[in-house]
Parts: sequence; C-alpha cells; structure tokens
Amino acid sequence: MLVGPDNGLLIPAARSLGSILLAVQLHETGQIPQRPDTGPTFAGRDLFAPAVARIANGTPLRDLGSVIDPSDLHPGPPSVLVAAGSGALTAEVLWEDRFGNLQLAATPSDLPEPAGTTGEVLIRIPGGRPEPQAGGADRSGRSLHQTAGRSHQAAVRTFTARRVRTFTEIPTGKIGLLVDSYGKLTLACRESSASAMLAVHAGEKLHISPVDPRRSNIPGAPG
Repeated sequence: MLVGPDNGLLIPAARSLGSILLAVQLHETGQIPQRPDTGPTFAGRDLFAPAVARIANGTPLRDLGSVIDPSDLHPGPPSVLVAAGSGALTAEVLWEDRFGNLQLAATPSDLPEPAGTTGEVLIRIPGGRPEPQAGGADRSGRSLHQTAGRSHQAAVRTFTARRVRTFTEIPTGKIGLLVDSYGKLTLACRESSASAMLAVHAGEKLHISPVDPRRSNIPGAPG
C-alpha cells in the first residue's frame, strides 16, 4: 500500500508492485485527526503520516477518503526506453550507483534468446555524444576547442559482458551483466566502475544482443 501526494510518483511505484486495486483521495478532516498547527505545506506530517498510522492499526483504506478512478491520478514521467526486437534489446540506463554499477530499464525476460541464457552478450553504445566544454582536455591531455554542448558523430563502441548471478563471478576488470535486488538488469565491473569503463551514465541507451560465436574478436571489448 502506498500513501503520498498525487505528484506523478505514485503510479510508477504502484506499477512496479503490480496492478492498482484501489485508489482513495484522503479527507483532510473527519477520519484523520488534525493538529492544531496544521498548515497547507506539511501534508506529509499532517495528512499522510496520520493516515498511515490508522491503516497500520487496521482502518480500511476506504474509510479514509473517497474512492477515485486510478486513471485520474497523475501518470508521472513517461516510461523509460526498453524495446526488444530483431534479436536485440535497447534499454536506457536508469541510474548509476556509487560503485559505478549501471541499472538498466529492463529485466531478464526482456533479453532476446539466446542472450537470456548464454554466457556472453554484446553491448553496443551509440555514437553522437556531447562534446566536452570548450577549453577542456581529452584523456590524452590534448586541448579541446569545440563549441560547448554541440554533438559530434562518434563511432559505435562495442563491448562484451558475461552473464553472471553474483558480483564475485565477474572476472577482475571485466564487465558482467546480472540481476540486481530490484529485478533489473545491471552492468557491473569487478573491482572497478562499469560506468567509467564504458563511459556511460544514466539516461543513455544501450543495445544488447547475443554474442555471435563466429566472431573471435569484438572491437572495443575490454581486455
């Protein structure tokens, strides 16, 4: 059960937990006792916390407000990209944790066969990345004088990742693809940062496909 403001966060959270069975608009008076210093900007303290307490004590959700159609709730931000087709998966990087692990907007069931079962997958990172700020330096230390914020067409970068169950199964310095505690596919690097190795961050899109066993060398694969 979720309790909170209709600001676009409830629908994505509810969908991640399953289908929406009931939605109720809480009453500001009546079943929920009001504090003497109730104000319009402290709904978490004055409205939601008392509602949660009553629910925890056994009060039916219907008794706390008016039943409303879930479709009337704010839908929230558009869904992040995840699309499967033509033997490949395209997924957006949802977030990067402090270890540099990259959580994808995809689950194991989204992987195309045989990528869902075989030992390695191919990761393609599209080109066309934003250029560094003018006057900066690239990794070799050379000065860059391009216009800040402008994009350029870079070659598609390609890496391999090994399908693993745990972080310890990833060879040192290699990329692994595993399922995190949220049930999402995640790219990780043993004793390093997958984000740094792949030069990928949240919001970028990756293409994942099965490794072709006929290819002995894959350009860009970390060695």
